[in-house]
Amino acid sequence: MAKIKKSIYCDYFGFSRDPFSISPDPALLYPTLQHKKALAYLKYGLDREGGFILLTGEVGTGKTTLTRLMLDQLPGNIRVAYILNANADSDSVLRSVCKELGVGSDDTATDIQSANADGLMELLYSDLLKAHGENKKTLVVIEEAQNLDPEVLETLRLLTNLETNTTKLLHILLVGQPELLDTLAIKSLRQLNQRVVSRHHLQPLQISDLENYLNYRIQKVGGQPTLFSKSSLKTLFQHSEGIPRLVNLISERALLGVFSNGGKQVTPGIVKAAAEEVLGQKPEPTNAWLKTVLIGTAATALVAVLGAGAYFYGLSQTTPESTPVALKQMTTPDLTPKPTPGPSSSPVTMVDAVGPEATQTGLVSANAAPQYMAISPMVSSASLLAKLWGHEIPVTSPRELCQAAGALGLRCESFSQMALNDLFQFDRPGLVTLSSDYDQLTVYLLAKIEGDSAQLVSAKGNSLISLKELERRWQGDFTLLWQPPPGYRQPLKEGDSNLAIMRWLTDQMQHWQITEERLITGRMYTGALVKLVQQFQQSSGLEADGILGVRTIIRMNSAGGDNPKLLSANSDGEV
Repeated sequence: MAKIKKSIYCDYFGFSRDPFSISPDPALLYPTLQHKKALAYLKYGLDREGGFILLTGEVGTGKTTLTRLMLDQLPGNIRVAYILNANADSDSVLRSVCKELGVGSDDTATDIQSANADGLMELLYSDLLKAHGENKKTLVVIEEAQNLDPEVLETLRLLTNLETNTTKLLHILLVGQPELLDTLAIKSLRQLNQRVVSRHHLQPLQISDLENYLNYRIQKVGGQPTLFSKSSLKTLFQHSEGIPRLVNLISERALLGVFSNGGKQVTPGIVKAAAEEVLGQKPEPTNAWLKTVLIGTAATALVAVLGAGAYFYGLSQTTPESTPVALKQMTTPDLTPKPTPGPSSSPVTMVDAVGPEATQTGLVSANAAPQYMAISPMVSSASLLAKLWGHEIPVTSPRELCQAAGALGLRCESFSQMALNDLFQFDRPGLVTLSSDYDQLTVYLLAKIEGDSAQLVSAKGNSLISLKELERRWQGDFTLLWQPPPGYRQPLKEGDSNLAIMRWLTDQMQHWQITEERLITGRMYTGALVKLVQQFQQSSGLEADGILGVRTIIRMNSAGGDNPKLLSANSDGEV
């Protein structure tokens, strides 16, 4: 067995090995909630019948480590072809896949070296059919997939066409940086994008994860969980922005500094000096850091708790076509905030209106005039909202709906203390919490506003109330779903770059007649575009800040025929 190479400070701290090695070692992967969720989505993609699985994230967020962990946990009936060189052409990629799978290990070896793409496809097809006959699945993993040319991506799409009469024969996992999302949003690759059966974007660590991350790795190698002082954590997060690779590099250099000085603990000053050495400059506080400080660690911890329902496991389980395993196994307690009891002698309760009195008549379109909406027994208002967007999922609360939205290709937004008139800006059906005369808070689906009436739907039935009554019972809570444009990940500000979003935005500008010209942006959100967006925001009653965020995008999308609408044509936009 090869001797493990250790840094000079390992014996000083009692480490059996380096705790902050940047090599992708699954044994040192700290299982944050989002890493568990990402792993679950990868496994869910393998449960589906062939197609593409997508794992994206910024440089250093742990994509490769997470991929290796998943591969370590695969059952024995899954073969893997692991491709590292994503700069190759189509023929080279196909030959690499053949080599990794052992195709050509016999008398076909010569054929593989001389075959063109069509010939390689035939050889792969024969191999996949043989593996299928032996009850084996095949997975192709491609690292640094953002470097793939569109031509190579199209060749990979053709690979996913290989099938029997009943079964797709191949899964392809693309692992890459966010630029991969921009590439897949290109119109010529829309067929491939539609074949992505599971996707996850890996985010950096939250500050609430950082201490556990450090202690986990230190304890894994035999160290003590007090090496980093509490005050050093904020400094480390400020300079690393939560990116695991930078956390490791700075932490490793900080431990070297402690060792060199004969100290016992990492301090903010040591972290700052280590960061300057690693990064080569004195970094300024970033927006991410300022945002984290403003929000506070308590809010971050609450988000982590609310996301705890993403724990789910198992490659062998089968699920309905539109239902991820996660939705079957969410077991977290309901953390919906409960109101403070008033002077009434009976406590206030909050329920989702679910009951056996439901009718069975069929779900109506959200664009129809108010009428009784279809419901099945024991279905929740949250699942009814998902159904308006074409998805049958067994969610029971706004929280679970938001957890499931990403797997459906949608985004979820929840608001508290929202003004009732803001509903007219969004023009989307959503979940509302309304009070009753009996001190009870109930979650309804607000499906439609027609004239001066609002349509409320729950499993107990369907009712119309006046807008004045809606305002009287309004609690300020509203949860909606919306469709993000291709490639959208976060609000865009002047100077940001996103090719797919710029293409979408210029189309919107023409649609809304803000400009008649086709804009040339160079994939940048330029000052000229910002001014046009401000013009649109002002005309739509939005804050004219020029930021391309959620409210602006939802408003721009409101002309789309496929989006469920809240308002009917004769609603005047005022409560």
